[in-house]
Amino acid sequence: MKQLEEEHEKQKEIEETLSKEIEKLKDENTAFKEELLVLPLKGEKGFITQKQGGEFLKYLSLLDILSTNDIKENDIIGKYYKIEKTGNYLVCFSRYCPANTFGDHPIVEVSSTGKYVRHEVFRHGNYCSCWSKEPFSGFNKYGEFFEFSSCGTGSGHSSSHLYIFKELKSQESMKSIVEYSWSFFYYAQYLRSNKQYNENHTTGQK
Repeated sequence: MKQLEEEHEKQKEIEETLSKEIEKLKDENTAFKEELLVLPLKGEKGFITQKQGGEFLKYLSLLDILSTNDIKENDIIGKYYKIEKTGNYLVCFSRYCPANTFGDHPIVEVSSTGKYVRHEVFRHGNYCSCWSKEPFSGFNKYGEFFEFSSCGTGSGHSSSHLYIFKELKSQESMKSIVEYSWSFFYYAQYLRSNKQYNENHTTGQK
């Protein structure tokens, strides 16, 4: 009987030890995840590299859209600005947008300590031809206002529409401002009209 009691006590000690180890691992894993879910942001504006923000996007389930095979640790994958009113940040990431590919951009609001708050996805009408070679040239801040340039591209068409906002909203909830719009169809119409005018003018017709 005494032997059974001793074995029972040993078993109980083993279970308690295992339980403590499991809780410890859980705490370590949670702390590790929380560390990964923090972006190292400072100052009024800056850029995020793959090394700094890749794991952050992964745990937000936004990494799957990035072409990770083509991204190096020091490649820029985001650009951020500070929100003056709250002290939080807006970070525009790229779901890669090289030439001749469709791309979109998750804009993520993070706290002053770099923790996730919310996000919205901004899209182009096609590939981002209206963005220059400078990293994230289509995401800017002027005073208290943020600006996102959405590119429209197609067969004989090119355009840029601006979305202006003070706080993060969905792209669909805002009206855009046309920055420029070019269409070969209207250009061709102009050429035909101009040609007809010149012919009439030359022959003296009205």
